[in-house]
Amino acid sequence: MQYHIRIREQVQPQALVALAQTIVDLDPAAVLDFHSAREWLSVATCLPRHELAQLCQQAGHAPGRDELIEEPSGCCGGCGG
Repeated sequence: MQYHIRIREQVQPQALVALAQTIVDLDPAAVLDFHSAREWLSVATCLPRHELAQLCQQAGHAPGRDELIEEPSGCCGGCGG
């Protein structure tokens, strides 16, 4: 699943590092990319939305419904994955 999480200014950098580490601990194949100019964290992971929201909350950032966006799958099925 591909998600975009809006990161508010008051979120501490340490919280983002902790969140990223927790996601990778649970899903070693996860890919994260922080877009600082747009204040969005892009996450590709096998974790479901509700679990990702809980992890954000534990890291000190509780995104609202419009701040945790699940993108439609871009998988074409060509790789078999």
